[in-house]
Amino acid sequence: MSEKFCHRCRKTKGLDQFRPTRQGVSSACASCLDARQHRERAEAQDRILNTVKTLPTLEDFYAKLEAAKEEEYLSHTILFQGAHFVRITSLGNENIVDAGPENDAGNEAYRTKADIISRQCEDILGYRWRYHDMIQRVGVRGELPAFFFRYRCAQDQQMQEKARKTTDVSKQRDRRAMAFFNCESHLHVTLQIIHSTFTAKIDLKHTDDHIPYRATQLPPEALEMIATNKEKLLKDVWQDVRNKFPNASFSRDAVYHYHRSLKMKDWKLDPDPVTSANILLRRASEIGAWDGLHHQLQVIDLGKNEDYEIVGRSDQGTDNGFSL
Repeated sequence: MSEKFCHRCRKTKGLDQFRPTRQGVSSACASCLDARQHRERAEAQDRILNTVKTLPTLEDFYAKLEAAKEEEYLSHTILFQGAHFVRITSLGNENIVDAGPENDAGNEAYRTKADIISRQCEDILGYRWRYHDMIQRVGVRGELPAFFFRYRCAQDQQMQEKARKTTDVSKQRDRRAMAFFNCESHLHVTLQIIHSTFTAKIDLKHTDDHIPYRATQLPPEALEMIATNKEKLLKDVWQDVRNKFPNASFSRDAVYHYHRSLKMKDWKLDPDPVTSANILLRRASEIGAWDGLHHQLQVIDLGKNEDYEIVGRSDQGTDNGFSL
């Protein structure tokens, strides 16, 4: 049998016009299969084009990021995880659209735009993003390559370097070290031109509302004043600092984060909240351990439970006896 019936074009053709398969030859001829492939590619390109046209703008992304920052004081994290696909206006970015990624000038233009996005994220969140590396990717099929830029919070523990000692006096610096935190951060920016439209996919993660980078720039006198008056209310501390530095460039937010970090050290004695609570209670159970404590505490060991963890204590007040 040297011929076969094509179920698509409904014609009988020679076997040499069909594609070989593990079971023999395809049920449709090669011409019909090619036509279907071209049609599916065209439909996919149309879907991509329609998606690009309806993408939110970069300004919309910044507005959502500002809203996430407003909620950070409740969640202590930036609830903004996941990739956000946006389009960037060509106005002011003609050098990127025209240059393309094939030469050094194009590469530099892409890097400059990614840095601008990272700095805008810094202005909104207060955390400085440090450039890590860049990877060139194939991106969307049939389009120009994509550039994948990676940044991390400058205060992330992953970015901390070991101190290097030197005997050269001219290179020795007497300065405060920047504070580092386990904020598990990343800022990924993928830039690509799709159907002549400049697009960006932005993925941001930050899980610790630590002292922002600008807070580390507080002058030593302000840091000392905040530390000395950490038992005061924040509004009173801020007023004292403002009176001392009426023309200060730092913000109230910077003072708040440093004040909060100092207060946290008094009660957050372990990353695990149950362990931290146990340490606090055991300290309070020691007679004379805390000045101004009007109750005598006794820690009760309730044993372990597979379903939940609990901390037990009894209070001996001055008038009401014991309570649990």
